[in-house]
Amino acid sequence: MFPDFLNKPEKRKFLFVQHLENQSLLNDDKEAMMHTLGLSSFLFYKTVDELNADFIVFGLQENMEIQVEGPIVQLIYKGMTHAEILFTYYFEQSLKYCIFKECFFEQLASIYDFAERHYFSHNPVYKEFKLLQKILLQYGIKITKDFQLVGDEWAIREFLFIFFLSSKETIPTLFPAATREKVKSFGSLFDDPAVHCAPDARMTVKLSLILHIITTRFKNGHHLANARPKGRMVPVSPALLNKITQWVHSINPLQEIHLCQIEAEGIAQFMIAEGLIDGDTLLLLDVRKSQK
Repeated sequence: MFPDFLNKPEKRKFLFVQHLENQSLLNDDKEAMMHTLGLSSFLFYKTVDELNADFIVFGLQENMEIQVEGPIVQLIYKGMTHAEILFTYYFEQSLKYCIFKECFFEQLASIYDFAERHYFSHNPVYKEFKLLQKILLQYGIKITKDFQLVGDEWAIREFLFIFFLSSKETIPTLFPAATREKVKSFGSLFDDPAVHCAPDARMTVKLSLILHIITTRFKNGHHLANARPKGRMVPVSPALLNKITQWVHSINPLQEIHLCQIEAEGIAQFMIAEGLIDGDTLLLLDVRKSQK
């Protein structure tokens, strides 16, 4: 999770719930909690009221509630809901989340343009943008003057992968139809009786998401050539690697074929790490059915 991406009020509320969740009995002494989180009495009760109101707005009131009885504040769970689910709701409301997403898709023309389109004044958007830059630097990612994400491409993609897994948004709402169709075509490369489809749907989501990220980055001219791990061989059959290479080349036909092969090796490496292929064995999930 990325709590620093949240707007200030939502970060305060999320950390409030997370603090209680980390207690063995899901409760704490009110005064001790105020001291730990740096909350005044007014802000403490304001946070409790806002959280219980948010639970209703998000439809979580049947699963979550915060009660204050005397000196004890209690988090009540009535189902499988937990702080991470609350985080996903706050995450998408964040200005930093919206700005970062537009940088990823390279749709951000200027801070002024963003502020106008989202009906914000310029100053708070600029402030959030500067905070976003500072946060991303901790992960080795810079935002250029053209609002592109640059740095070690492996690190950027790993960050994007975890970032979007933390979001409640689904692949159909995140990525345009053309990108989804391109990823869907990846599965058609393996229409072969020898291919065994694994049943774990979570793996399908992961593979689909990383392919959408790779497609977006590679189409916009960002590749792994300068970030290729040294001295690492990908134990995949040449035939399979060639199929993946041709698929990558179809994303951006203007790119040189050796860059496409490096990308293919990166995809194969991910698939091996996730247990989707094993050396020369073509163990592949059907990504055509994958929708996050």
